[in-house]
Amino acid sequence: MHRIIFTWAVFVFCCNGFAQTIDGNNGALETLKGKTTEQLLDILNKKPLSIKVPPEMRQERNNKARQSFEEQRRQKFEEERLLYAQTRKLLVEKGDSLIGLLSGKLQRFHTATFEKHAMMLLSEMGTPKAKQFLLDVTLGQASFNCDSVISSIALHEYLKIADANEVKQLLVSDELSIFLTTLRKHPRLINESSVFNRINRLLQSDNFNNRWTATNIVSDSPNNEEVIKKMRALTESLKTVAQLPKANERYQHDSIGTYSDVLCSAIAKTLISLQDDKQQLNEIAKNLNGLSRQWIVVVRAHRGDVSVKEELVSILQDNSALERTRLRLSGIRALGEIGTQDEIPFLKEISESDTYELLDRGGPLLEKVNGAVINNTGERSLAVQDKLLSIDLWANARITYPVRQAAKQAIAQIEAKIRN
Repeated sequence: MHRIIFTWAVFVFCCNGFAQTIDGNNGALETLKGKTTEQLLDILNKKPLSIKVPPEMRQERNNKARQSFEEQRRQKFEEERLLYAQTRKLLVEKGDSLIGLLSGKLQRFHTATFEKHAMMLLSEMGTPKAKQFLLDVTLGQASFNCDSVISSIALHEYLKIADANEVKQLLVSDELSIFLTTLRKHPRLINESSVFNRINRLLQSDNFNNRWTATNIVSDSPNNEEVIKKMRALTESLKTVAQLPKANERYQHDSIGTYSDVLCSAIAKTLISLQDDKQQLNEIAKNLNGLSRQWIVVVRAHRGDVSVKEELVSILQDNSALERTRLRLSGIRALGEIGTQDEIPFLKEISESDTYELLDRGGPLLEKVNGAVINNTGERSLAVQDKLLSIDLWANARITYPVRQAAKQAIAQIEAKIRN
């Protein structure tokens, strides 16, 4: 009882403190129009609210008290957001005459809060002069020191208001982050010859993130333009995925598969989406072998090529592919798309006896095949047992069988086709 009273006392005290802060903000909202430009800019430099949940409240079992606290907290943050937005709105009305003053303030203030709101303000102004200022900050050509943080904010704000022709100048930047971020916003620009050549090089990069981003940019670009060029580049990338550093290490603690699995899956999905004569991919990929050949077979099956059905079944039967969960799941789904009555017995066997298990501990995932842990090496591997206490850390994890479930869905898909 004393604990609850104490917690409520902490709650009321904290909320009263927050109310005083926000009451000041509400008053400011009413009188903003009477403030000078300097005073409005000072508001944008104001330190953001920091409303931490008191330890007593974090442990409080009284849900009503906790919910009330969180609602008060949410309201304070929302009122602060509105204050900043209203301040910027008034400053936008000052027009280009504000930019010189803004530049001077950035040289003096240089706080993260002011930098963020200054870049948002320029974006909301949207004038040619404001655009140029954002561009200069992005490229590190402003009159003040532009670190990577403010340059990144400026880039995102510039991309909100610049058209495809205006952003082309960013694609010649030596900064890879500028190049890739611009293309994520305007993926159609990949069709420019020099741009595609750079993407092609990134698809062969030793850096996983670069390959991943380049693959997604190709995926986001129109799937009916420069198809053959994209197909060749993606196929070449697929051939060398296994050579990446950490290729066979676990990708994420809450995801299945390795770096190789994840990247191959992304490349495969992009190839599946490309619109062209099916024969083109067959010709481009005819000399592939090993893992890349297996993925291309799955891709061709998803694209409706029934001629690979026998090879697809062989891949799904191959013991060496048992740990390639994403490959098997995609392959089974593809078999559901091109399979007939003849494949149902094979899929039924998988649906009833496949040994792949996925253990879920409320976020972290662990994969097993035949009772043995798989895909759990590298920096992101998870502990399976507490060695000091000899306790199985996954004993109470929820167990599912995704491969079996995929096979059941494939059977249902084939049976639906037969019925129709």
